[in-house]
Amino acid sequence: MAVEERPVERGELFLADETFPDRTAAQITAVTRIDHRPIGTGQMGSVTTRLRSLFFGLVRALAQMPGVGARR
Repeated sequence: MAVEERPVERGELFLADETFPDRTAAQITAVTRIDHRPIGTGQMGSVTTRLRSLFFGLVRALAQMPGVGARR
């Protein structure tokens, strides 16, 4: 998958098929509306769905690793 990281103009967001923030606190959460206007279909898109699934799979795997997961 090709990725481009750059600042975007506000108007570009309304033309996007899907968007999501890339911050740890937000994990991978779809942004389906901005200013009450739908982004793409207004639903989480296939790319965000796939990345979210991969992300949480990795988090679960890391939690099971000795010395990496939650401390007991």
